[in-house]
Amino acid sequence: MLRSQATAAGLTAPQMGGDGMLDAEFISGAGPSAAGSYASTVGQPLNKIPGATKFVGAYDAAGYTEPPSDFGPYAYDAANAIIAALKPVLKGKSSLPKDTRAKVIAGLQATKLNGVTGPVSFDQYGDVVNPTFTLYTVSGSPLAWTPVTP
Repeated sequence: MLRSQATAAGLTAPQMGGDGMLDAEFISGAGPSAAGSYASTVGQPLNKIPGATKFVGAYDAAGYTEPPSDFGPYAYDAANAIIAALKPVLKGKSSLPKDTRAKVIAGLQATKLNGVTGPVSFDQYGDVVNPTFTLYTVSGSPLAWTPVTP
């Protein structure tokens, strides 16, 4: 709606937003005025992720009926990082020790794994050490979100 109204008011500058804007509904709602808009999101498209072939093979073998999203491999790596941090904290325990949260946080900060998205590790704030982002633009015919290549 914002893009359509801005275009109708004469604004020709592209609209830019975050991953919430990166949706086919933006294009269908804005129509032709969506062309040239930009949206950024974390990660890379599935076909650019180093371990995508292995991930998609395992995903398909698991029998999921919907195709994986670009976020799937990142969620997979995040889950594996959490599991790796939990293992030493919970080994041999039948209940959660009071310091579980602190130990898991410390374990995550020490985590270094080679995930399907590449190397996975975190800094002292819990942010990934090697973040990746992708910028998309609305282009083509029919209009669609496409990654901007440098």
